This record gives sequence, structure tokens and C-alpha cells, in this order.
Amino acid sequence: MKSELEKQQEAIDRKIGRNIILLQRVELALKYFVPRACLSISFNHRDPPAFSPQDQVKQQEALFAHKTMGCVSRLFCERVLAEPKSFPDSGEIAKGEMRLKFGINLFSGSTDVQNSFETRLNSIVENRNRIVHQLFTTFDLSSLEGLGELDTFLDQQHSEALSMFKDLRSLKESMHETLRMMADSSFSIAPNDSLECSCVQLLVVNLLLYRLASGKSNTTGWTSLAASGQYIHQQCPGALSECKKKYGTDSLKQILKKTELFDLLDEVGAVFYRIKQEYWVEVDKEGNLFLCKNTPHGSGGEGVWKQELDVTATFEDRYDSIHPLY
Repeated sequence: MKSELEKQQEAIDRKIGRNIILLQRVELALKYFVPRACLSISFNHRDPPAFSPQDQVKQQEALFAHKTMGCVSRLFCERVLAEPKSFPDSGEIAKGEMRLKFGINLFSGSTDVQNSFETRLNSIVENRNRIVHQLFTTFDLSSLEGLGELDTFLDQQHSEALSMFKDLRSLKESMHETLRMMADSSFSIAPNDSLECSCVQLLVVNLLLYRLASGKSNTTGWTSLAASGQYIHQQCPGALSECKKKYGTDSLKQILKKTELFDLLDEVGAVFYRIKQEYWVEVDKEGNLFLCKNTPHGSGGEGVWKQELDVTATFEDRYDSIHPLY
């Protein structure tokens, strides 16, 4: 018949095994986040890259696959918990390329929560090392009293690790939608694929750059649609005509509604517009234009899509004209 000490030792062995398995799951969860902390992924419908978006993610994951839990937990604190850093330069965007720059900012603006999460994680790593590397020097396994102390420690360790694992799993699930979109080659950053037509691109870009060039927007970004309409008739009457046919309307206001890229404001008979808050247009020094979209997430993560448009700008002191690239 087994002694009380032997029974206790067997129960302890089972709990150690249970905790080690759970801690490995926490480690794998950390390794999921670290390579995605400042991730830049691209694909091109015209000239597909050698590596698919999924392969590009796997390449990043491979860099951290063999890191120890202590190392990956430090990287998690530096790359994921910390305030977001600028993305590394990914080079110029090719024609037709879409690029997603994905960053994670779990607890933006909440230093107390960041510090609390880091303290919890550091404690879990510390206690994990006590079991894996210092078990026999930390606990007396030859007495019931020592085993009782270890039993209490293991239960507490399991509770803390389980709570951390659930938090990490929840954060991971909140990122899946963006990662799914990133892997979906049919995904478009514009609503209803509205920018597939060059006439819509030309109209949209002229509307946006008109407010920048004219300086006639108010402090909240609203611009008079009537004033912009006159500019559109001068700069790209052909594109306006094609958009009217595409959407079956003679109203510039209705065209903007159809694109779903703009907010509209009716004020005492006057109509004002501004691009939706998640969108903006960038222009490089050569006059190439890019539509960008910000996609925040419940986890505090943030994705930035950037796609080159098939129109280009010519300008000196200000934007003088926007015209089709092809």
C-alpha cells in the first residue's frame, strides 16, 4: 500500500504535467503575436509575388519559432505591449500592389493596464522557471509539508497561467477577421469595389486634392460640394460623365453616396463632404497616389491598407492636375 507521501508525490507529478502543458500553450500564444507586431504583407493581382501572404506570415513566424519562453515574453512586452513603433521601410509599392501594414496595440493609452499585463506575464515566466529549472532547489519534495507548499504553488500557478491563456486567446480571436482579409486576394479596401473603375478613382482623388489645394475646407475637414463640383467640371469632365453613367445619376452628391467613401452633410441648403475617417490619400514626390485605409480592432490592433491608384498627380507648389495613369 502506498504511503501518504507517495500519494501526494503522484498528485504533484500530475499537477506539474498539467501546468507544463498549459504553459506551453501560453508560450505558443505569445509566439503568435510577436511576429505580427509590425507586419508588412503585400500581394499584387497583376504580378503575384513569389510568396503568398500566408507564406510571408510563416516566414516571420519561423524567426521566433525556437525562442525560449523568457525571450519571447520579453519580445512580447517590447513589440506588442509597448506603444506602437513606426513600421520598417518596406520599399516602393509596385503597380497594382496592395500592402497591409499590421500593428498590434493592445492597450493604447492605458499605461496602468500595460504594466499590469506585463507584471502578470513576468510572474508566469518566473514561476515557470521555478518548476522547470529550480524545482528541487526551491521545494522540499521529501516531506509532506514541502509537498503541500508545492501543491499550493502549482494550483496558484495554474490559475494565473489559465487566466493569461484565456486573455491571449481572446485577443487572438479578435485579430482573425483582419488576417482573413489579408489572405483573401479578392479583398478590396474600397467599399463595393468602387475604385476598380478609373473614372471613379479620378473623380475621388480630384475631390480630395481639391480641398488640399484650395484650402477651402473648414477645421473639421468639410468641403463645399458645389465649389468642388465646379472644379470637377473643369479638371475631369470625362470622368464625371462616366461616373454618371456608371451610377445612373446626374447628381454629384448621389455619386459620392454610391462610392460609400464619403460622409455628406446638408446644412441650410448647402452640401458638404469629407472622406470617411478611416480613409486618406497619400501622394509621393513623383506624384503617385495611394489610397490608404485604417482598420482598428477590438484587441487594440491596427491594420493599414495601402494601394496605389491608376491615376497620378502633376504639381509644383500645389497640386495642379490629376489625370489617368494609363
